[in-house]
Amino acid sequence: MIDPAVKKSVLDSAEKFSQLGWIVENNKNLHIKNANEVLQIMWFSGFSQSLSASTDKSDEGLSNLTEIGQKYSLKDSKWAELQREQIYTEICRHFKEFDILITPTLSCTAFKLGWNYAWEIDGISLRDDKIGWQHFTYPFNLSGHPAASIPCGWDTKGLPIGMQIIGKRLDDITVLQVSKAFEEICPWQNKKPEFN
Repeated sequence: MIDPAVKKSVLDSAEKFSQLGWIVENNKNLHIKNANEVLQIMWFSGFSQSLSASTDKSDEGLSNLTEIGQKYSLKDSKWAELQREQIYTEICRHFKEFDILITPTLSCTAFKLGWNYAWEIDGISLRDDKIGWQHFTYPFNLSGHPAASIPCGWDTKGLPIGMQIIGKRLDDITVLQVSKAFEEICPWQNKKPEFN
């Protein structure tokens, strides 16, 4: 799920690279499966292992993360490791044909101050999927591919929309060069949100 303004802004921005003579294609063959579940198992299990020995239970949020992580078994962790390898392989397969991958950074723009996550996107509730608004980022956190996020537009409230530029493993320089190229064809550095 994605906010329509985010989708339009990122697609329009990706097309602007054709001004540089680059070939821009929509890769509909990239199929990343189970990344949400894999991230949750690894994230919450990691919190559980790191924090369960702590005697300081004063932070309710950390205590909740620890409790969630304790629900996962060794079998769950092994499954997550295998799925992570498949995610890595699928992303590497993309980079055999393409030099770069562009996605939205997040599925929405900024949510209300004080919220820990987006409660809804485009009128659809995320109460049962607390990380659904960031599903474009965590496959690459899992795979270790370099990525940069830069503004590529603004919503009707003047909030920035992020475009994520992902490169081949260890090819950070290309990610930075593509980011710089976009900043040159679509300058955004002086744009600031209006505060009332």
